[in-house]
Amino acid sequence: MGKVQLNTYKDSSNTGFKPPKIDYLYQTTNSLTEITPPLNPHQFNYKDYLAHQGIYSQLKLGIEDISLKSTSIKTVQGIAGKLRDDINKVLKTYPYKTETAILNALLLGQRDEINSQTYQDYASAGAIHLLAISGLHIGIILLILQFLLAPLKHTKHGRVASLVLILACLWSLQYLPV
Repeated sequence: MGKVQLNTYKDSSNTGFKPPKIDYLYQTTNSLTEITPPLNPHQFNYKDYLAHQGIYSQLKLGIEDISLKSTSIKTVQGIAGKLRDDINKVLKTYPYKTETAILNALLLGQRDEINSQTYQDYASAGAIHLLAISGLHIGIILLILQFLLAPLKHTKHGRVASLVLILACLWSLQYLPV
């Protein structure tokens, strides 16, 4: 038992292709295949790398190989994915493509919509780190804040106050001078 790596084919002829969504149930008749080991000695072993992550097989699918069976959302990840998709849908309605791509990168961490010129402009201005803040960075700051505010949780409304303070601190990080 383990995870499976899913490879999908996307090209200009697959205009109807939509990436799989979290919590959606899909069906296919394709078989799992083994991940191939390296062909040359001393080459990076991608098979071992994936095995350390609990991935032992792969599935290769085209648009014609997959069918949607259920769209019910049952997990927190599914709710977060739907919220992200809804935010993306709203952002795409605005005509300012460059600005919405940057907003998407700042809010959701998705930088694939940023064009190379804008990315280069941020890099030459020394502000590329604004687009590169990851969940790991936020997680480390969250742990530090939780540790610092731990004594507050022993008061009457300390848990709520701690939560509000942590959210305010994380939200205010975007306003720090660069």
